Amino acid sequence: MPNDSPIALITGGDSGIGLAIARKFVTEGYFVAICGTDRKKGERALATLSPPKSAAAYIVADVRKERQIQKMIGRVIARFGRLDLLCNNAGIQKLSALEAASSALWDEVISVNARGVFLCTKYALPHLKRTKGSIINISSIGGLVGYAGGSAYCASKAAVIMMTKTFALELAGCDVRVNCICPGATRTPMIPAEKLKDLPKQVPLGRVGEPEDVAEMALFLASDRARQITGGVFVVDGGITAGRPRLSQV
Repeated sequence: MPNDSPIALITGGDSGIGLAIARKFVTEGYFVAICGTDRKKGERALATLSPPKSAAAYIVADVRKERQIQKMIGRVIARFGRLDLLCNNAGIQKLSALEAASSALWDEVISVNARGVFLCTKYALPHLKRTKGSIINISSIGGLVGYAGGSAYCASKAAVIMMTKTFALELAGCDVRVNCICPGATRTPMIPAEKLKDLPKQVPLGRVGEPEDVAEMALFLASDRARQITGGVFVVDGGITAGRPRLSQV
């Protein structure tokens, strides 16, 4: 059991942005618990984290299932003794034109991306209050601007942004900070490889983001350097949401 190392729980921490955040935090002295739904995938992810092995744990949990979330939080406390940071990263993206979209697709996306954030925060909160910890929610630029086929996804990510703001107001008196990161086009398994090659053309900086770019922002928001920051929405998108691209030389 750690003494002074801060303890972080990262949902969806077995790949992509979540795993990058876990790696960054471990290298900075955190003890981390990552959760996901596939034990073999989780064990492979765990093996990529820096030693010592005692600094990290993998927990199988589905953020759609309330009882599993309660057990997950209990296991983190049993293993590490406390909780200093919750990173709500677990999410899915399923796209469909409105007329073709099924209610099952809508329910699944909302359940993982929005309901999961609510439930994980609810059950982690008593422990975060004790440590005056913080919460980092991973939303998306899809929560700031819509796009065709993304009605469920964009709605769910907009919900994450508004939960961030309302939670921040509710928890400010407890000195628990809540912030949100909105990644743009990022090289993760969520984006098929064949689509990645054309994405730089849509990014003002001319390159696709890396998961580590988001991890750097998460590390800052978790640190004492951000002690006066709560309710914030931080965009890491290479300029996509800054406005229309330049149409001609000026």
